[in-house]
Amino acid sequence: TNDIDDINEYMFFNDFLCWMRFLASVSLETNYEWYVKPHRDYSEKELEVLKSFISENDKFQMIDPETSFHQLRSEGIDFALTCYGTVGHELPLLGFTVINASYNPHIAFDFNVSARSKAEYEHILRHLDDFRISEINSEEIYMFYYIHHKVVQDNEFLGISIEVLDEKIGRAHV
Repeated sequence: TNDIDDINEYMFFNDFLCWMRFLASVSLETNYEWYVKPHRDYSEKELEVLKSFISENDKFQMIDPETSFHQLRSEGIDFALTCYGTVGHELPLLGFTVINASYNPHIAFDFNVSARSKAEYEHILRHLDDFRISEINSEEIYMFYYIHHKVVQDNEFLGISIEVLDEKIGRAHV
């Protein structure tokens, strides 16, 4: 297999716009209120694309990027959708149920919902209340955070950096 096949095995959509178009098609058959909240560090091009998407899809409304998730939760937003973002471990602590649309760093944990296929993802979206997570184990989120940031992404895992290890075994660092 080539790299692109491996990626598509884990990603249900070729890019975020394809993901959003898929959400738009599902939105037409649901009675949910649909919102798009840009990242706070959005680029002008991203904002342009999002505004275009919103103008083409009446079911969606744009939320000001400066709006806090605390405010959204207090106003009754219960679910957040992401492909694999950090909201997967951030928002459950605020009481959101997070639905992931692809393979993601949180997939082995129970504090959010991770679809295993595009068909399963669509089923979840059509039956959100059946997938609501009412009790979050915050210790599990803290365990994920530690593993993800101190083990998986730590360049000095086991006390030696990748560069030093490469030097010791005579391998050029790529």
